Amino acid sequence: MRWHRSSCNAPDVVLRDSNKLPYCRACEHTCPTTEALLSNKDSVGGALNLPPEEIFGEMNLWWPLCVPYKRRERGGDEGHAAEAEERHPKRARTLPAKMMRTGPSQTYGLSLGPHELRLACLPAASSPDEPLHLQLERFTDDNRPEYETVSYTWGGEDDDSTPSGPVYIGPYWDVLLQTKNCCSMLQFMRPWRGIRTIWVDALCINQQDPQEREIQVSKMRQIYEHCSRVVVYLGSDLIPLNKNFPTLKPLDELSKIDSGSFKFPLGHPYQTARFTLKDLLKRRYFTRVWVIQELLRAERVLFRVGNINLHTDRAVMERMSLSQQNYWSEAPWVEHLALKEFPSDSVRDIFSLARLTVNSHASDPRDKLYGVVSLLQDEVQRQQFPPDYSISCQHFFIGFFAYWILGVGRNQVQVLRKAGLGARLADTSPCLPSWVPDCGSQEAWREVLTFPSSYTTISPPVYTIHEAICALHLARQTGGGTWSSTLTMFSYPVVDVQALHRRWLWDRDAYIEAETGALSITLTHLFALSAVPSYTTSIGDTEIFEVRSQQHIEDLQLSQSKLYLAAQTHLPRALQGDEHVFLLDLKSEENLVLGEHCLYLLLRQDRSLEPRYSGKPYYRLIASCSDLFADHFENINRPESTEGSTTKIIDQIEYLSISEILISVADHIGYIHTGIKDLQRIDEEFLDNDYRVPNTHLRQIIAKHMKDMFFMVRWQQLFPGTRTFEDMLNVFLTLYQPYYMTKQQCERTLIVDAYLSCLDTKYEPRIEHGYLELRFTADDWKQHMHNIYILPVLGPSHLPYRQVHERDPKRTADRWCLPGESLQFALLDSFYKFDWEWKYVSEPTSYQLAWQSTLHDSLYQVRKDNIDVTMCASFATGHGGIRVRAPIAQIMNFLERETDAARTSMAKMVAAYDPPLTFEALKKIVNNGPTEEQQFMGVPTLYGGVVMDGSTYRVNII
Repeated sequence: MRWHRSSCNAPDVVLRDSNKLPYCRACEHTCPTTEALLSNKDSVGGALNLPPEEIFGEMNLWWPLCVPYKRRERGGDEGHAAEAEERHPKRARTLPAKMMRTGPSQTYGLSLGPHELRLACLPAASSPDEPLHLQLERFTDDNRPEYETVSYTWGGEDDDSTPSGPVYIGPYWDVLLQTKNCCSMLQFMRPWRGIRTIWVDALCINQQDPQEREIQVSKMRQIYEHCSRVVVYLGSDLIPLNKNFPTLKPLDELSKIDSGSFKFPLGHPYQTARFTLKDLLKRRYFTRVWVIQELLRAERVLFRVGNINLHTDRAVMERMSLSQQNYWSEAPWVEHLALKEFPSDSVRDIFSLARLTVNSHASDPRDKLYGVVSLLQDEVQRQQFPPDYSISCQHFFIGFFAYWILGVGRNQVQVLRKAGLGARLADTSPCLPSWVPDCGSQEAWREVLTFPSSYTTISPPVYTIHEAICALHLARQTGGGTWSSTLTMFSYPVVDVQALHRRWLWDRDAYIEAETGALSITLTHLFALSAVPSYTTSIGDTEIFEVRSQQHIEDLQLSQSKLYLAAQTHLPRALQGDEHVFLLDLKSEENLVLGEHCLYLLLRQDRSLEPRYSGKPYYRLIASCSDLFADHFENINRPESTEGSTTKIIDQIEYLSISEILISVADHIGYIHTGIKDLQRIDEEFLDNDYRVPNTHLRQIIAKHMKDMFFMVRWQQLFPGTRTFEDMLNVFLTLYQPYYMTKQQCERTLIVDAYLSCLDTKYEPRIEHGYLELRFTADDWKQHMHNIYILPVLGPSHLPYRQVHERDPKRTADRWCLPGESLQFALLDSFYKFDWEWKYVSEPTSYQLAWQSTLHDSLYQVRKDNIDVTMCASFATGHGGIRVRAPIAQIMNFLERETDAARTSMAKMVAAYDPPLTFEALKKIVNNGPTEEQQFMGVPTLYGGVVMDGSTYRVNII
């Protein structure tokens, strides 16, 4: 504050002898008294002025620069974020009047640039009670005098940061009110003769200029590196008021110094007691965040205690590190004093740095990071977190935890366990989004920062589960019988990298909405609650709650299965019963195989924002849970059980893979398509598995004669003429239609009718006497059908014949018969046997033979049959045909078994839509193949008596 007349251009200031108040003889004005100055806020130089919190929907989030922020589109659909990420959307904000720069400061002049610094020139005083007056001079980094820096705390040991005394600046003796400890420090720093050049943050930085403040804070690493030494001021109680020059001792000799050498005044606590390093480190000074970089970056540090100057540098600290004594238990970071930086193994990134300094305090919450960021060894990381005092504390915490969750590595998402409205005992941070942990107090900051980044769930060891089950079942008293229980828990699935890349991971394209602070990530919806979870028991600090959903299965048989959540938050206090449970799979784009568990987020939709943000639902995080599990009971009713007794027996622990919940509509379409494509695999593998053919020559012959076969033999037998993937896909859909129409167990007659409709009418399919009959013309048979049914042929053919030794039928000749050499036939049996029978049919059909059966006694079976020569001749010339048949029961059993998986997939696909799909819509979806939308559409899955949704989509958490 300037106290002269506005017309005073050549001040001539002197001190009046009576009250030591500055008086200007040029303008004849006297400086106001300290009491008057304290009533004038403009004279307060070190007061903490924080920017106001930003309004939801009108935020301008941009810090830090490495966080992916996106801005809402102003044109078109405002429900979607702009595709282009604005990395530097910083703009002028409306700041309090006291924080706005309206021009050069009367006291400081123009703001300092990036390569400038301001030094204080402190002259000697003629008497101890002379007012504090100094000059502030401006220098560049490459043209500056030698200087000392002073390390102290504004509030001192009693934490009194209120301005209490004046410091006069420059020729006008402008007034800056400083704290009692700052004034005491300046009196201590006064030289006994001449001028002392020092750097003091409270004076050399214009604290009312946010831009200058952030520039100078960013270069404090350099300021402390280039000073001649750092003088540490620990408070007036450690420095006696005498004129003796201090003795210089190294810090590691502190324990050897006699108490009398300090020359503490009479009655001082340390006058008779030995002053130790532990006493030194207990000072409040070592709990302040700013002193960390001040002491680490310095070449040489000086502590004044009593009448002794304790000095230390790298050599002294290395000497102390070789000692077996634990000097640093009170302040662990001090062991790195004068070493320039923390070891790389203890500080790897901003998170480990914040954890290491978590016990350090700062008046400005933003300084918890700004005060130590310069200690990062990685220059890129240092540049990612530039100190910016124009952003609010709200902006700071959003940016810091956004980087924690979405930054490099992305393995710190577990911090969400400490977030949520349920974790806030009071509404201490109403402006913070619910996904940001409440760090309004030092204790809360410490709790969040020391929370482990990886966790073990309550699953192993097994005895813990036994104890948990026994405890949570005490509330379920049932009369009579013995009960058996199986506990099922989620386990981490085997990672399918291709599937993970195909489907969105939780952090793929994740971002923070710049206007609202919403965390936009991809989650899997499990179910919606229908009531507040009920407390069951506790396991350590974890509480177990029973949950029910809006789609809870009420069937009596399933009512014995219950679902539980494990949480470190007391859920009934935070929940209303209308929340949704989402799954956050901890794998990320940068870490596909992360050996950790899941997070289960309980979110509540904020419908109050719908009128303003239509088309984009917002949720609030209520709580995060560590485990989701179910218990399954079965009443065994053992005869030996005593009437009225209830015994709890834990049979086993089952693990349910997360992938079972994450199956989508697209996955089921893929299962159907893949299953049908597998039917087309007519290759060497199937010659081994289906036919077990050992002879290489025979394998070549069979493979050659399978060239017209499009599907496996047993499928080709049941659906002759089916030659394409699309044909077989239509078969599967047709066979499912009866199940779709009845919505329950389907009658076999309907399935038989559906099967007959799949067959080509040219084969004259019909059901006679419990058999399916098909008819083939001679041309069809000779071209390829005989290879499918493996029946006898006459005349020129493509079927190899194996010759039987005439004398011993169990012996076979080494050569193969040529086609037409005999009337023998061979049977190549498939894995699933159909009892096919055959007979020749004549033209006209009045002349027929009896049905004849093939043999299954061995893999290759031959025999001679008495075949009517007339029929053979008719067939050989292309007339007549062959009719085949097999028991329809065998066919239906096969089809019901082999199409069960496809039917299940189709049923789940139908149920995944609301309203359920029509059959025509289902056919269209299956035929067209999966779409991108269907990759994230879940299918209902029953688990613990609750129907899981399983849909994956983007969720915006505010």
